[in-house]
Amino acid sequence: QLGEEHGLPAGELGRIGLAIAPSNPNRIYAKVEATKNALYRSDDGGNTWEMVNDNPRFTNNRPFYFQELAVSSDDPDLLYNIYQPLSVSYDGGVTFDPTPQIPADESKGVHADFHAFWMSPDDAAFYIIGGDGGIGITRDRGESWYVPETIPVAQFYQVNVDEQRPYQIYGGMQDNGNWYGPGYVWRQGGIRTPYWQYVVGGDGFYISADAEDPRFGYGTSQNGDLYRYDKIGGYYSSIAPPRPKDYPRLRFHWNAAFAPDPHDT
Repeated sequence: QLGEEHGLPAGELGRIGLAIAPSNPNRIYAKVEATKNALYRSDDGGNTWEMVNDNPRFTNNRPFYFQELAVSSDDPDLLYNIYQPLSVSYDGGVTFDPTPQIPADESKGVHADFHAFWMSPDDAAFYIIGGDGGIGITRDRGESWYVPETIPVAQFYQVNVDEQRPYQIYGGMQDNGNWYGPGYVWRQGGIRTPYWQYVVGGDGFYISADAEDPRFGYGTSQNGDLYRYDKIGGYYSSIAPPRPKDYPRLRFHWNAAFAPDPHDT
């Protein structure tokens, strides 16, 4: 068991992301959740470690959610930090390029929040990244990206239907909002992607159409946000419960649920 005497942080440790350099298996990186999160590097196969970076911008972005690393297949110093954006270090993790290879604002057309990474063992310019919005593929070390939209990988938290005929299906998707679409169509080709419409939310969770008028409905987002939406008008407004005066702040689960009263809409 490794500990402080081997160069790792003292005390209780949380989630740890590991990456081994394919071109030099003695080079190992570890992004460690501790009292102070940091990036550690080993050059002897993990027997001893050195802290190389404790910049919170690159080592402290919600370790419970982002904690992955990857090393280029042709260069042990080329390290990929896989979290909300995709950041790159060219000097073994000591520094990271301040301009992310994929920014979190999705300006390169790739959805942010990354959790998976694959690189070709034969071509270090060819790699695939996976996250909350599907996958991105590059063959030129991130200069350009292709995002295939034919892979059905959306994660639904909850699914609902309304009272229309034909009925509409509603669902809340991980980091992609609340959506609705037709339960069935009388058209050649069946249900197509453009038939689905976004209504509200960042992370989409629970959604329910108004039982009397499906033009309106209610949807939830992260941390207890609750909205009332208008599908035709295209607007929504927050109806989350406010904190009562002189009362501690309200606390909500990440995907807090709600349920309409079936007897009083």
